[in-house]
Amino acid sequence: MYFALLAGTLGLILLYVAKKVKQPYTVTVAPLAISPGTAGPGAFIDGKTQELRLLNFSEPLDFTVPELPHKGWYRVLFGYGGDHAAFLAEIEAGSGKAVKSWVNFAEFKTVLDNGVMIQTNNSPFKQSLSPPPHIFTVRYPSVSTIRELFDKHRLHVEQVRARLGGNITSQKREKFAEDFETGWEEVMQYQIACGTVRRSRDNKNLTGTVRLVARALSPESTTEGRGLVVTAPIAGALVMGLLAWSMPSALASLDLQGIPYLCSEIEAGAIVFIALAVGYVAGSGGGMLGLLTYVPTVILFESGPIGHIIPVFLAFNSGMLGEKLRQRADPKVLPIYKYLSPELYVVVVLFLLAGLNISIF
Repeated sequence: MYFALLAGTLGLILLYVAKKVKQPYTVTVAPLAISPGTAGPGAFIDGKTQELRLLNFSEPLDFTVPELPHKGWYRVLFGYGGDHAAFLAEIEAGSGKAVKSWVNFAEFKTVLDNGVMIQTNNSPFKQSLSPPPHIFTVRYPSVSTIRELFDKHRLHVEQVRARLGGNITSQKREKFAEDFETGWEEVMQYQIACGTVRRSRDNKNLTGTVRLVARALSPESTTEGRGLVVTAPIAGALVMGLLAWSMPSALASLDLQGIPYLCSEIEAGAIVFIALAVGYVAGSGGGMLGLLTYVPTVILFESGPIGHIIPVFLAFNSGMLGEKLRQRADPKVLPIYKYLSPELYVVVVLFLLAGLNISIF
């Protein structure tokens, strides 16, 4: 009964979150003329532009996309006769805060004459949208220098060409706006076909679906950390199961069974530590991995002094917290911001609640 209620509650939460996700169906590129005293791209874009100029990228084009829900500055540069394009983004995350946080990343794009598009970026966040079949994207979130990211992109291009053939075609600055707007609409049409988004009532915007939220919560298979995404929850589940098997006798040998609060907190602390470590090591899909780490214990062992309901939420939120601790702090805000995430408070409250041994749980 409890797990049926839990599944129903999670389903409603996913549906609620999905409806909050909104994306425009079409966008426009609004060129941005930067003049003295006018607000524009910040230190990230200016700094990475200097690195790109050293790699012979030029013809910068600054623009904004008014339809997007978050304010952002963008710059695109072209190099090697248009063989490669470099895209720089500085996007405001959240709104109405005294201290703004920003998502900064760089991306290289190469287009082949057979319609294949190859992209390589260092975005700190996974892409939850389904990539169309002709687009190949690899993400290297730990790569911070433009030169290293460009080297990885060229290797990515050669790997794709070795499998699919095709010659590199030139990308032109004067066609960038048209290509960007057309490409956005094609990607959104593909999302509708995949069921990750659906048209809203006004027929101009798109709203997310439960499938989109599930993709956002699921582990991501990227070139970086693919093995860790697979092995981390397996190792965590083994350690969790070993603790569930050995903890009763260990607590008895230490004569701690007469202190129920301490026994409960030891169990809760073990769950927090293991799930947090799994989320941190994997670096993606931390909440789902933390939950999967605890699932074998639910199936194989009887519940401990705190039952199974609190540990399920504790494992999920601890995994999410571990993932956030792995993310790079934005240099524009205090590094401590990631420690103030909602998951931290949820974990602390559940940890303290576990020790009360409330009978309903």
